[in-house]
Order: sequence, then C-alpha cells, then structure tokens
Amino acid sequence: MQTSPITPLPLGFESTHSSRTLMLLELALLFEAVPPDASPERYFEAVLHHNVLHKPTTPTRSKTFKYLRELYGLDPTSILFPPLRRLWASDSAAHPALALLTAVVSDTLLRSSAEFVLSLEPGASVTTSDFCQVIASAFPQRFGAGTLTSTAQNIASSWTQSGHLRGKTRKIRSQVKATPASVAFALYLGYLEGARGLMLYETLWARLLDQTPAELDVYSRAAAQQGWLEYRRIGDVAELSFGGLTLPTLSQNIHPSSPATSLERTHVTR
Repeated sequence: MQTSPITPLPLGFESTHSSRTLMLLELALLFEAVPPDASPERYFEAVLHHNVLHKPTTPTRSKTFKYLRELYGLDPTSILFPPLRRLWASDSAAHPALALLTAVVSDTLLRSSAEFVLSLEPGASVTTSDFCQVIASAFPQRFGAGTLTSTAQNIASSWTQSGHLRGKTRKIRSQVKATPASVAFALYLGYLEGARGLMLYETLWARLLDQTPAELDVYSRAAAQQGWLEYRRIGDVAELSFGGLTLPTLSQNIHPSSPATSLERTHVTR
C-alpha cells in the first residue's frame, strides 16, 4: 500500500526528541555555513570537520549531525528539503515555523503532542507533567519515568522554540506569527498529504500556524506573489499548486503514484 510522502515513521522508532529538541539554533548555523544545493556529505563535513556548530568533541558533533539529519533530511534530492531551504533563505521570520513543520513530519513523538498544543487557548499554562501525560497516552508503557520526563522537557522546549509556547519554567501558550513563507510550506505539506483547494487550510500543517482560513488565504496570495505557489480563487472554488517549490529533478526520486508528483491545478469546491 502506497503511503503519503509525509507519513511519519511507524510508532516505536527512536525519536530524536527522546534525546534532543528542535535544535533551531544548530539548524540556522548549519544552513548559514552550507549552500542550499550541497550534498549530504557537505553537511557532514561542515559539522564534523569544520565544527560550524561549535561542539566541543567529535562524538558530540557526530550525534548532533545524526539528530539534524533525522529531523530535517539534509538531502537536496528529498521531497521536503529543497522547499525548506528555499523558503528558509527567503524569510528569516519564518525559521521557527519552518523548522517545527519539518520536525513534526519526521518525528513521531513531537507530532503526538501537536493536537494537545493546538487545543490550548492563548494564555493557558502548560507543565512538563502535562506533556508527560500526552506522551504516556500516545506511547503507553514505552518510557521509564526519567526518560518520559526528559522527553517531555525536550518537546516543551521545541514548542517554545517554534513560538507556540513562551516562558522557561512556566510555559504559556502563545500565538504563532505566520508569514507567507511558513504558510506556503504548510500548504505544500498538506498538498503532499493529498489535500486540495480550500481544504489545504484545514490540515494539521495549516493549523500549526494558528491562523484562520481567511488569514491563511491572505498569506497564500502573498506567497503566490513571491512565486512559491500558484493561486486562483473564485468564490468557494480555489486552485493552488506548488511548482515554484519543487526542483525539476525531484520527481525522479518520488514514486509515480505519489500525490507529490502531480503538480497540475486541482479544483476543490466547498
């Protein structure tokens, strides 16, 4: 059975968030040091041999690279990485959201906490214990008490780095600041998952940006002006496509039946 190109790994794999967070700072340093079209080997060399992440030991550098690779791919032939890098270079304000969206795709533990975070009203407080309960419910009897607590702390830190939470000891739900670049990427993820037209504004990826469908529509038009997507709308019929975010060679690496290989305009009526 062919799965969605952005289906996360099966439950039970060793999640990055059991050891690390979103690593937003490290990702920014790496992207600053390595050009967008670089091979995975170039990223490895930058981290291990040139120490662009300023890690004190070789084992630490190696582990950091491993975790970054797990979360973000670091591969220009993958389906997500070229759009991520293009949008990253275009809008620094979108960096937290772009990192979060990509990590939610790749990390099952982080993704398991998404609906809980989205359910919180702005201003609501959240504790490590709350995240422990969310993780324990999603992965019953999978973590010991110590690992569960450290994992919950890592996940809470990632949601803080993305802007969904604020504060150190006491976390408070805050509203994410969307940008045309982050909206373009969220809609692209929804497109890969099979959503079309106005339904793109209702996917998990779109909801992670804390915007109403009307607000997302405004950002979509702005993203279209940047060439990141193609947008047309008449009433409740919308067509969005994402040829501006893909590379000509990318289709060679995608299964022919994958929805990501089809970039023709698609009408969806609501």
